[in-house]
Amino acid sequence: MRKYIILLTTALLLTGCGNAVRSSDLSSAQSTEQAPDETIEATPAPSPSPLPEIPYVEYSDDLFEPGIEAPDEIVSELPDFTQDESLELDNGIYFHKSLPQSTRDLFFEYYMMEPEAVRKAVDDYGALIIVGKDGKYTGGNAGLYYPEERIIAINGSSPSKVAMAVNHEIGHCVDSMVGELVGMPIDEEIYWLGVSNSMEFTNDFFDEYETAGYPSWNSFSSFEFFAETYRYVIEDNTAMMNKAPLCSEYVKRVLEQYFLNHADETE
Repeated sequence: MRKYIILLTTALLLTGCGNAVRSSDLSSAQSTEQAPDETIEATPAPSPSPLPEIPYVEYSDDLFEPGIEAPDEIVSELPDFTQDESLELDNGIYFHKSLPQSTRDLFFEYYMMEPEAVRKAVDDYGALIIVGKDGKYTGGNAGLYYPEERIIAINGSSPSKVAMAVNHEIGHCVDSMVGELVGMPIDEEIYWLGVSNSMEFTNDFFDEYETAGYPSWNSFSSFEFFAETYRYVIEDNTAMMNKAPLCSEYVKRVLEQYFLNHADETE
């Protein structure tokens, strides 16, 4: 399993994500982007068709504003979960067996805020969701997304961690999913490639990150800012969206173009 960079920004953000998991359960389960362009017809993220023409011709090489240092590697490799008998499958989600029903209900309360088309796309993309009892799969954070393995990990040790992590981590998955669709694949030599690394979004990020009032760990990079903005859009947090209107509109446009406008096509 290749090592890749998981940023301290994620760690800072998410410090405070029934049957035993079998390899066969996971082998059958396994993100992509396109900017709006009047001459290019939008393509749904889960489409197996060839990659469309890439409207995002330019994207930033450096995700970080001058003065914001790229953090060190925190979690380089996903712990082996294929033989973890403490996990059980519950409505398509892997939960630690000891988690109470209240934690599972809380997870699904936030998860079901996601549009059905997004949940289907995430599933079609082969992403798996693990809700652990602690930070084993999240590096101690409330949540962590492993882009190469397509694993969304949530720390279920407290309601606050679950609440802040579910839609944020799905936002990371959407970011890389849509980025991959238009030929911006994950690269272990670069911190993150995805919708959030387009020139348009990074410009919006630089315009808004200092005044948006997001938790500080979400303002260190465009991809963390994207995921947190995605969370506020999904949860309809108008107050926070109004503080970052450019980035919020960008996220809404991504949702419309790649998911909501193609809900019927993915049935």
